[in-house]
This record gives sequence, C-alpha cells and structure tokens, in this order.
Amino acid sequence: MPARNASHSEAGGEYRTSKMQIKDFIIKHKFVLLLLIPLALYFVFGLHHLTQFETADEHYWYMNPLEGRIHEYWRAMLKGDLESTYVNDKPGITLAYVSGIGMLFQGDPEERIVERGPFYRIFNPAKTEHNNLVFRLPLLIFNGLFVFYFLWALRKLTDNDWLSLLAATLILLNPILIGISQIVNPDSLLWTFSFAALLSFMLYLTKERKRDLILTALFTGLALLSKYAAVILFPFFLAVLAFHFLVNFEQWGAANLRQKVLQFFFAFWVIVVEALTLFAFLMPAVLVRPKLIYAATIGFKGAKP
Repeated sequence: MPARNASHSEAGGEYRTSKMQIKDFIIKHKFVLLLLIPLALYFVFGLHHLTQFETADEHYWYMNPLEGRIHEYWRAMLKGDLESTYVNDKPGITLAYVSGIGMLFQGDPEERIVERGPFYRIFNPAKTEHNNLVFRLPLLIFNGLFVFYFLWALRKLTDNDWLSLLAATLILLNPILIGISQIVNPDSLLWTFSFAALLSFMLYLTKERKRDLILTALFTGLALLSKYAAVILFPFFLAVLAFHFLVNFEQWGAANLRQKVLQFFFAFWVIVVEALTLFAFLMPAVLVRPKLIYAATIGFKGAKP
C-alpha cells in the first residue's frame, strides 16, 4: 500500500507540474494565442470561394493557358538560363517562391484540356479550380502567418501588448488585404514585405540593433522582387530618418549628432546595397543585363513622365 500511495503521489505531482507549465505557457504567450482567433477568421474569409473566381492578368502567372511566368522562372533557374529569370517587369519573383509551391501539386497541365479544336480549347473546370487552389492557398497561408512578425515588431515598437494585438488584428482582418491575399499577383506580397520593411526600419532607429538593420534590408529586397513600386521605400526611409533627427536632436546634443548622422547614413546605404544584392541573387538576369536593376526599380514605366 505505501508503494502504491507513493506512486499515486508522484503521478499527481507530475500532473500538477504539467498543469502549471501549461498555465505558465498560456500566460506568457497569451497575446500570441489571442491572435489565433482573428487568424482563424482570416482563413474563414480567405478560403471562401478561393477557387471559384477569375481575375484579370492572374492567369499569366500560373495558367496561360497551361503554365505561366512562375513556371518560366523555375525552368530558367533549373537550366541556368540566367537572362530568362526576368519573366516580367513587375518583376514578381517572390510569387515564384510562395505560390510556386503549387507546382508540386499541379499535376500534368495538359490534363486541364478536355478538347482541342483548330481555333478553340475546352478546359476541365475541376482542373482549373484545382490549379486555383494549389497556387492561391500558399499565398493566403503565407500572408496570414506573417502577422506573427507584425505582432512581434509592433510589441517591440510600442511596448504595449494590447495595442500591438489590436493593430495586428485590424491588419489581419482588413477586407482589402484578405481579398488581395487570394490572388496570385505581385501586389499580394508587395504590401506584406513593404510593411515588414517599414516596421523593421523603425525598430532599427529606436533600438539600433544590427538584427533589425539586416531584416530591413531583407524585406526591402523582397519587396523590390515583388513589385517595382517598392522603390518608394528608399525616399521614405530618408524621410523617416530626417524626422528621427528632428525629434532626437536635443537629446543627442551637438557632440553625438555627427556620430548619429554618420551611423544612420551608413545604415541607409547598407540597406540599399544588401537589398539590391538580394534582388540580383534571386533574379540573376541582373548579372547578365545589369541595366535591369534600373529598369525594375526606379526606371519602371510608370515612373517616366
């Protein structure tokens, strides 16, 4: 009997310990866990008729009529045809990495065609919906899960858990952002990486940590690889820097001002160089045609008078 009581006591102690550990985990990570509620709503709305609509130009990326620019990019990368990795002026390269997961589940593109004629094709609607699912779903999931980075960055910036949770929730449940996350289009990732770059840059200014500088460069490069409009981040960074100087001028004092100016000026160029390096690495057509760096950033068609 004493041995049995001892074993029961040990089991009870282990149960209480496990229960306390779970409770401590919930308390410690309650804001992350609370974010799961709006995240679930995001997926409820995002998965609604995900496969049952068509949008203009989307088919060019993965189904035009059988394959698209995503396939062209990976075909060029696998063949080592660097110049052909420039598949569009957007350039939309990040889509090849996020939505490109759908290539693994697409199956034979030819199976989508039911009947061929001299001037027409008849497609299988079920295959079309399947393609919509496998290329759109990774994008929806990626943008949804990225909110955890937004929550983390906002908590670091504001030092206010509830405010950061509210902001992350409003971002996640924004109808426009939910809608655009359902579409295989460069804009779907442009807003994600651009906002991440802005948050990371503001974190660097306030905390002055090397990690945040690297994250700023990373997200800026990915934003540029999504769409050329991300080039607006560079003048925005400079504007934020100027405002940061004005706000902190008196606090730094004349003695530290020169050091701060040099530090942040150097940091800005680190962001530019590292972002463009990543741009060239993931779109190696730049190595063959260097002028593409200009054409795909500040020289895009919309920037010309």
